[in-house]
Formats: sequence, structure tokens, C-alpha cells
Amino acid sequence: MCKTYDSLLSGSGSFKISLDIDKIEKIVHNKLWFIPVKKKEFYKDWDQICAVTDQINLCVRQLNNLVSNADYDRQVNEIIMFFTYGYIIVASVDKLFSLLNYTNIQAYVDSNKSISIFNNIGHDAKGNDNRYFKYLRSLVAGHPIETSLDGSYIKKGDKHFSPYIQRAHQTESNVNIRIYSTSKTVSDIIVAKNDLKKYVEFVYNKLDILFNQLQLDYPTT
Repeated sequence: MCKTYDSLLSGSGSFKISLDIDKIEKIVHNKLWFIPVKKKEFYKDWDQICAVTDQINLCVRQLNNLVSNADYDRQVNEIIMFFTYGYIIVASVDKLFSLLNYTNIQAYVDSNKSISIFNNIGHDAKGNDNRYFKYLRSLVAGHPIETSLDGSYIKKGDKHFSPYIQRAHQTESNVNIRIYSTSKTVSDIIVAKNDLKKYVEFVYNKLDILFNQLQLDYPTT
């Protein structure tokens, strides 16, 4: 049976994060703006590169200014906004590496295999931090639409639905996500807010890898 608000979120822990805005601005103002014009023409999607960096900048500012509140609606909004802006950062950082043709840098490749934050490799042992965060995001920011895209966290033929962020086991440090599935099982995912913040910080810090490569390619800029 569907639940009322009485079954939902409680707690006042914050998703506010402290990402260094200078990290993305240094890439833009100290590197990208000074890449020679002829080299810029080599990048077919220069306008997209600019758009992606602007999106990262915007999302960093939004996450750094999230405000917690004891009111139910505002708490849920904070969680959804964290996953939304956090995922835009994740997707944008990956896109920036792709647009600049840096996806083969070994440090970047290795970072995409990380399991050190969520420590959840899924039922097929092929999951990682990236895939788990995207799975959580699809539940939190996409419910009640079914989620069946990730084989590491959803078994073949099954579909997951998340009707709400649950009050039970919810604390200032955790988020508890209720899951229904077509296999007729009901389960909860309890994830630490600090782990979610650490993951977004981890992804954002991949920009150091990108900056260092730009420094090698354009040492005079």
C-alpha cells in the first residue's frame, strides 16, 4: 500500500559540501582561454567544452550553498538537489575529458575503476563507485519510474522502483532509500551522506588530472 508523508524522511544532516571553485576556474582562465586558436579549431565541439565548464561551475556553487532545514519538503529537496547537481558534475567531468581527448590518461582510467568509497561491487562483482552512484541517483531523482539499466545492482529481468526516501533508520548522517522490485522483494539501501559527498569530491578532483595534462600539452599558457 502506498504510504503517506508520515512514513518519509526525518533528520537534519546536511549535504552542504566544500568544493574548491578555483579548480574549474583555473582550468578555464589559466588554460582553456589561452589554447592557441588553431588548436581550438581542432576541437570540433569547442562551444560544448565551454558549456560543460560553465555547468560544472554552476553546480559547484549550488552544492556549496545547499541549506538544510527540518521541514520535510525542504529536506527531500536538498537530497534530490544534491543528487541532481552531483550527477551533472560527474557527467560533465567525464564529458570534458572526452571532448579534450584525454580519456586514455592512466590516472583517469584508474579513477573510474574505484570502489574505495561505497565499497559495493554489486551482485556480479563488476560494479564500482561510478556505477553505484548513478544507480542511487536513478532511484532518488527518478522514482517512481522503473530503474533497470545497471546489471551490477539489478539482476537480469528485474526492475527496481523507489517510492520514497524513508524515515526508518534515517539519521543526520544517513539516507535510507526504500526499493520495490518486480521480483516482489522490498529492501532498503542505507548510504552515508559523507560517502556521497566524498564521491562527488573525488570526481571533481579528477580535474587535477586534466589540468596537469593541459599543463604538459600547453606549458607556456
